[in-house]
Amino acid sequence: MLDNNRIWTKEYIMIMAANFFVALNFYALMTTVAAFALSDLGVTETKAGFGAGVFVIGALISRIVVSHYSVPRYFKKMLIIGIVALIVFTALLFTVHSFVFFCIIRFFGGVTFGTNNNTLNTWVTHIIPPDRKGEGLG
Repeated sequence: MLDNNRIWTKEYIMIMAANFFVALNFYALMTTVAAFALSDLGVTETKAGFGAGVFVIGALISRIVVSHYSVPRYFKKMLIIGIVALIVFTALLFTVHSFVFFCIIRFFGGVTFGTNNNTLNTWVTHIIPPDRKGEGLG
């Protein structure tokens, strides 16, 4: 096998690790934020569901905007900004005392998730050799 036909490169492993932590953040929060809104913010179930779901709206909007910048020369910069923003918005959840602030944080958390997810998935498709796409993406 030729060296330029490798899938398991350092870059590929780093992208996989970053994608794992972005997904871990998403799943850990998505399963708990509605319960947090119900218990700590004292909102109705409908509002708690909206607060959890506004994340998806942010993620969808960011994918539309970010797709214009998903070119190889911006991958690292976008990912660094996205990861830092994801950490900031996740940490801000510990300071939430109002439902409106909670929704704003969740929306921008969704924006950062969409940015990171789009960047990582686009980046990995650029580094996998063309004849091994199915193997590398699967």
